[in-house]
Amino acid sequence: VVYGKPLKDLTDRDRAKIIGFTAQMQDNSVDLKVEDYLVLGRSAHVAALKMPNKADWDKVDEVACTFGISHLMGASMSRLSGGERQLVEIARSLVQDANIILMDEPTNHLDIKNQAQVLSLIRDLASRLKKTLVITTHSPDHAILLGGYSALFSPCGPLSFGFAEEIISEKRLSRVYGETIRVVYVEELGRRICVIGGDYSVRAP
Repeated sequence: VVYGKPLKDLTDRDRAKIIGFTAQMQDNSVDLKVEDYLVLGRSAHVAALKMPNKADWDKVDEVACTFGISHLMGASMSRLSGGERQLVEIARSLVQDANIILMDEPTNHLDIKNQAQVLSLIRDLASRLKKTLVITTHSPDHAILLGGYSALFSPCGPLSFGFAEEIISEKRLSRVYGETIRVVYVEELGRRICVIGGDYSVRAP
């Protein structure tokens, strides 16, 4: 049930107005300009056999400016870097104007700099734009950084759900991963981080 209505009672168009989806990485053989790829997010708002109107293109420009990707508008999707492509994917969800956005490992395949950029953007979407984001990740650190509610899946126990600061604990993580996990507070960062415990020191032969 979404906003009081069962999903099965909604048309595809109505569902698309409510829920957006960002996959891990799309097929990079798509040979569309970024601006044309973004405007596809307006499909739920454009009547059948009609072209996007000025309001639709204004939405594309607005989101591109917010995401800092205006300079990519004329570039081909197939020529973007992994970080650029992931930003475009998330931007398309915003062009879609959905209030709920599902993200499947949005930082997958990204280097640490682009991971930080995407995570910062996600936090901004949730707080400033009041969007509901549901994100999957293999990194407990990402859950700590983003905060909010977290669900921790374990192959050997029940689903744990609650506030991230409560759910992301050493005991739970160690049970899930089968390794000694430490959750420590780093004063310079002003937050907790996850590290693997145990003896991983390098010994001389």
